[in-house]
Amino acid sequence: MDQKSANALFEQWGCLLLLGVPAGAMLHMDLQPFHVAESFRGFKLIPPGLHLVCFSIPDKTGLQGERTGFFQQIDRRQTVVKHYNPATESFDDEPDPEQVERYRLGIREFDKFMAVYPIQTYQSWSNLVPHVQASTVTRVLPSGSRWFLHAQPAEFDNTNPDMPPLDRAAASARIAAGVEAATRALDTPVFRFAKIAKHAFPPNATPAERTRYSLDTSYQLRQTVQEHFGDDYKEFLGEWELGFVMFVLGQQLEGFEAWKASLRIISHAEEQLPLWPEFFTPMFGTLLAQLQLFQPENFFQDALSQHNFLRTCLQVLVQNCESIALYRPVTRSITDLCRKTFEWQLDLASDADTYALSDEIDPEDRPTIVE
Repeated sequence: MDQKSANALFEQWGCLLLLGVPAGAMLHMDLQPFHVAESFRGFKLIPPGLHLVCFSIPDKTGLQGERTGFFQQIDRRQTVVKHYNPATESFDDEPDPEQVERYRLGIREFDKFMAVYPIQTYQSWSNLVPHVQASTVTRVLPSGSRWFLHAQPAEFDNTNPDMPPLDRAAASARIAAGVEAATRALDTPVFRFAKIAKHAFPPNATPAERTRYSLDTSYQLRQTVQEHFGDDYKEFLGEWELGFVMFVLGQQLEGFEAWKASLRIISHAEEQLPLWPEFFTPMFGTLLAQLQLFQPENFFQDALSQHNFLRTCLQVLVQNCESIALYRPVTRSITDLCRKTFEWQLDLASDADTYALSDEIDPEDRPTIVE
C-alpha cells in the first residue's frame, strides 16, 4: 500500500489504542499474532466491523500467562481507547468521553507506535464471521464480551512450526479446568449459547415420521431457529460462527460443543436443503472458510476426529447435496479440501458407512430406528 492510500485509510478506518500493554505480551488481532514491543500502542487502519483481540501477558520469569480476549466493534473513523489493567489482567475502556475525543484528535501522535491492521488476513476473518454481530457477542458472552482461559497459551499455539508435540490428553484437561475455573469466578456463565431444540420430531408423529426425523434433523433445525432465534436463520448462523471462533481462536471447549451441536443438525437436515437456499448457501461459504483454517497436525484435530464426528457430518452433508445442483460446486470444494488436508474421501462413503452404528460414531450422532 502506498503512502497516499495509507493516509486516506487512516482518516477513514478505525484505530484501537491499547495503552499500558507490557512488553513481551502475545497478542492476536483477529487471525494474526503479534509480539508486543515496549513502544506498542495499538492498531491503526482497522476495517469497520467486529474484531477479536486475544492476548496473554508474560509473568516475571517470561512465561506467557493466562489467555484472555475481547470482541470490539470498530466503526468508520472511530478511535477506541482501552487501558491494560494489571490487577485484572484485562483491558478497561477509557471512561471519560472527553479524554477519548482528545485521543482521537491527537491520534497522529501515536501513528508510529501503532501496528497496521493485518489486511492480508481480513478476508479470511470476514469469511469466518459474516453473521456475527455485536448483539450476537453480547447475547452469548454476558461478561462484557470478554472471556478468560486459565492455561499456558504458548502450549496451544498452532502457528508455531517449532512447537513440540503436545500431550493432548493433559492439554484437554487443562483447558477444561480453565473454563471451569473461569465459570466459578464469574456470577454468570462464561457463555450462553442457545440450546438445540429438544424434540427431533413433531408432536403426535407417526412411527414412520419418528424414524424419518431421527435420521433427518430438518424438523429439529426448524424448531431451533424458531424457538431460540425468532425464526431468524442469520442469528442462528451467527452463533454457530461464534462458537467456531471461540473454539479455534479463543481455545474454549464450550465453543466447540456449541459449534458441534449446530453442525450436526445442519449436516443431517436433508429435507431442508432444497427449501432453505438462503440459509445453506452462506452456511457452505462459512463452512469452507472454517475447514481452510484447520491443519491436520494442530491441537484441535483430536477434538474434531473424536468419534469421527466431523468426517461423519461432512459425509452426510455431501451425500445429501448430490442431487441439488445449486450446492454441487461448494460441496466439491469441500470434498477436495478434505481429501488434501485430512486424506478423507467424503464422496466414497456409502449410506451404510455413514450411518453404521459403530464405536467410531458419537452416540448422539447415531440414528434412532422406530419399528
